[in-house]
Amino acid sequence: MIEPRAFGFTERTDPGTTSVWLGRGVALAFMAMLFSCSSPLTIGRDSGGAGAGGDATAETNGFVQVSAGYDHVCGLRRDGTVACAGNNDLGQATPPAGTFTQIASGMDFTCGLQGAGNVTCWGEPGFAGPFTQISVAYDYDCGLRADGSVVCLDPFGPTLATTLTGTYTQISSGGFRTCGLATDGGVTCWIRNDECGLTPVPPPGAFTQISTGDCHVCGLRAGGGAACWGDNHFGETNVPGGTFAQISAGAEGTCGLRANGTVTCWGWQLSLGSKMTSPSGTFTQISVYGGMACGLLADGSITCWGNPLTLEP
Repeated sequence: MIEPRAFGFTERTDPGTTSVWLGRGVALAFMAMLFSCSSPLTIGRDSGGAGAGGDATAETNGFVQVSAGYDHVCGLRRDGTVACAGNNDLGQATPPAGTFTQIASGMDFTCGLQGAGNVTCWGEPGFAGPFTQISVAYDYDCGLRADGSVVCLDPFGPTLATTLTGTYTQISSGGFRTCGLATDGGVTCWIRNDECGLTPVPPPGAFTQISTGDCHVCGLRAGGGAACWGDNHFGETNVPGGTFAQISAGAEGTCGLRANGTVTCWGWQLSLGSKMTSPSGTFTQISVYGGMACGLLADGSITCWGNPLTLEP
């Protein structure tokens, strides 16, 4: 097994060129072909250097949130600054200066929510707030406004019209859909690209947290019980027993954080061509996106497991 490595961070000012959205089948097949090793990625406490473009590197002085993108990961530090690691061909792993209160990573970009509710994105172009929460899909990003309404934006075009009417307390964007948690605990989803060929119908009852994957959705109930619905081709909706404190859905797999800090994962990690693996250690937050699975450890560092991404220190 290749041991996790720590990474440093250097700033890149040129965000590069615009990428092309490939669609689910092509993009996931490309990812499986491109990433062939199984080295875990760790954003640790050491600092080093890296050249502009290609892969970026990161260092931390204690993170409070982790957000995994398609092939990069970002962490929000205690002081509000952000560090990222992974693919940086569009500048998605080069965060700007300033402080943030929440971050969300997508296909080729990351967005950060700032104190006034405004949003700053790096990598692909983003959109402005004010918002109380942000969430990003493969090729668009969404914001939750203070009045509970939702607005979504195509980075390459105008604001998107969504069917998420009403008021919501949380939103979650997966590969091709965005779901909203309504004030009564119900779940409504809007499908941007019908790559899945189905419309997941949530089970009855109220939820307290939701997480959207490519073609499946998961939710937590008030007592910590979890339910997943939608595509189950890889077992991504077969929730293990027990209760969870947080749930996070990826492309075809899901991970749940338990109250004791351990993590249980199920489903499939396409980039590895195998079942999702469950990491060891004690975590305070997890983030699964595409084939990435990352967690915030109790000591404030970030580690990614079952991860095919190889980075130069």
